[in-house]
Amino acid sequence: MRRRETGFTLVELLVVIGLIAVLVALLLPALANAREQARRVRCAANLHSLGIGLRTYAEQNRGHLPAHAGLGLGLLWVINVETRDAIMRAGATRSSFYCPSRDLQDDDSLWDVPGYGETATGYFWLMTRGNGLFSDTTHFALFGYDPDRYPGFGQMRSRLDLPRPAERELVTDSTVSMGTGATRVFTGVNHGSGGHSTNHLKRGQGAGGNILFLDSHVVWRDFSEMKVRFPTLDDEWF
Repeated sequence: MRRRETGFTLVELLVVIGLIAVLVALLLPALANAREQARRVRCAANLHSLGIGLRTYAEQNRGHLPAHAGLGLGLLWVINVETRDAIMRAGATRSSFYCPSRDLQDDDSLWDVPGYGETATGYFWLMTRGNGLFSDTTHFALFGYDPDRYPGFGQMRSRLDLPRPAERELVTDSTVSMGTGATRVFTGVNHGSGGHSTNHLKRGQGAGGNILFLDSHVVWRDFSEMKVRFPTLDDEWF
């Protein structure tokens, strides 16, 4: 009697391959979510580092936040290199200025914009500037703040010792979009230097972002809790 040869039949191999494909399909989203959660933690650490730099500057300048003059372009993610360098002297590094989930702007040509003395970062800076649109604390105001509940919150922050510091945002994740409703997109937003994208995405939509407050604490804010604060050529949320 001949022994039956050992090994897998074609059907058995196909079943095994099918099971592996199912397992991969189940595990990949979980792995992607775990990676994004880790990036959110690193992003919060970045903002914490920036907060230390801003607090150090304010303590050395009678409570004033850095407000160096630049081009005055009215772009929330752009700061003067003097402001950038003041924060770095307190211990922040270049990587602190860019969210690890979306570091498209971490480029030499945007770190030192040639001939302009500006830095394009990955975060929104809600501080007054030395000139331009964001230097005007009388007429310019961020959107979405009830003036009765949040008096003065629409103004750019000039000092660290403003009232209710635990509620006033200072630096936030970049969340940008174009379009409305079903046509709204969060990537490839063409405003400023090249295309911009929302830092934290979930299935192509805004997921939310980390927020640094005036009192230096950092929290995650879900996109469902965000509002459009600065509608220009695009919508900027926090």
